[in-house]
Amino acid sequence: MYFKVSLFVFFSLIFSFHSSYALTCEETTTRHAQHFGGEVAGSRNFLETVNEKWVFTLLKAKHGWNIRLYDKNSVDLTQITPPYKFGPNHREIYGWHFRNLDNTKNNDGSVNAPQEERIFIFSENLEGTGGFKPSTNENDPRYLKPPQDEGRGWFKIVDYGLADLGQGEKARMVYIKFFACLTWPKTEEEIREEADFNSTIYIPEEQEIMGSCGLRPPYELNAYVLPRTLGGDIDGDGSLDIYAPVIRKTDGKRGLAICRAGTWFDILGIDSVVEPELNPNYFDSVEDWSVIYKNRPEIKSLKISPLSKGDVIVIERIEKSRYFIYWDGKGFKSHLDYVYVEP
Repeated sequence: MYFKVSLFVFFSLIFSFHSSYALTCEETTTRHAQHFGGEVAGSRNFLETVNEKWVFTLLKAKHGWNIRLYDKNSVDLTQITPPYKFGPNHREIYGWHFRNLDNTKNNDGSVNAPQEERIFIFSENLEGTGGFKPSTNENDPRYLKPPQDEGRGWFKIVDYGLADLGQGEKARMVYIKFFACLTWPKTEEEIREEADFNSTIYIPEEQEIMGSCGLRPPYELNAYVLPRTLGGDIDGDGSLDIYAPVIRKTDGKRGLAICRAGTWFDILGIDSVVEPELNPNYFDSVEDWSVIYKNRPEIKSLKISPLSKGDVIVIERIEKSRYFIYWDGKGFKSHLDYVYVEP
């Protein structure tokens, strides 16, 4: 009786977590999220890098596959997913989970096992440790509701294949097609940085830098595109340059202010063309911008003049067109990277 009641409690908790999570995979202000999918068959394993440091793995087992999330030292961070000692675990994806007790048809409820939707939890606190050791005290609770400050994951099976389907045999999972998601807490520093990234309010230091460099009325800082400032070395002289979106207050015309080494100041756009082809009106429709740094390998694949001295500013209308802005030693130049003309 204790086994059945405890298992019911576990599944009540895990599916309470599932219903609140609703198989969505969206980043929030406090949590990261990574979505991926794939398929695996035969004796193969599946590997997917998560958070640039973990490896999500479908590890081949006798009757199917096991879900694992390994750190760089091969510690499985999903070890905290209950149950720890008995009963099918959501991380175990075995063929017999999907068959009835005597293996004559699909699971009719006679086998108490999770089905196509699998929920698991993981802990970053296990990184660099010897792993999770469940308590041996029989009085300690065996099933705990997944804490909000731990990692969570779901695994959705959309197609599968089974073998060993004869009566009395134990069915094997031989093929899985799936989608999965992992979500984990952001650090306080990440939350602060993202809040600052998404803020349209210029801090006094930013206003002072651009003002002392040459920003004067009727031009003013205006974060019509985020982030509100970017930095780099567009002229390749080794000094920090600051870039910020601006408007002309009298009519709202948009432009881009560039302060080079805290000394030289330019405003691009507004009324002037960035030679040879960037029309000032384009700034009024910019939806995104970024910097590609000169020491990054991806800059070598850009169609930029060899006269470019440093970093490249990218401005774009998302999925419509994109321009590169660079310094050729004498002035700012532009290059149309692509334009999508709707049929």
